[in-house]
Amino acid sequence: MLDLREDIVVEVIASRYCASVWRRDPRIEVIPPRPWPEHSTATARQPLDILLAPLLPTAANLARSDTKRIDACRSGAALLVSEADIYRPSAEESALGMVVLLEPAAWQEAILAMVSGLDRRRTLARLNRECVIAGRENKATVFARESADLWSLSRPSCSGARIR
Repeated sequence: MLDLREDIVVEVIASRYCASVWRRDPRIEVIPPRPWPEHSTATARQPLDILLAPLLPTAANLARSDTKRIDACRSGAALLVSEADIYRPSAEESALGMVVLLEPAAWQEAILAMVSGLDRRRTLARLNRECVIAGRENKATVFARESADLWSLSRPSCSGARIR
């Protein structure tokens, strides 16, 4: 995918084995997991265009899904996810392509479409921000408008893309 678009830079948070897999391409910046205050400061300084959250439908990932929405909101990013049941996208988010099948070709297509679609990215980012601010409830978690406690407990684990 990176060979199709030279304006894409990918950041991946990974440790150990996963980091070695990602380091094969010079346009992929591998960032080691870091404590929340460092992650929070870094993402505030350098926003993302797209945040990828390909989570499998498990109970643990259901609990993490709100954190991914918060990460995308903080970064100003459009959020692409793999599992509608975990993220509960609105009809508008779904129509804009927020949910991607958990297949490599589908992700490549979705990312390239999002890179080319500035209005679409902005709309998805806005819708996600509205979701976070509205404090939607689900089975596992309740959003809090200014919940430093929730944000400090979350462990950053995401991949993002910045478009130059």
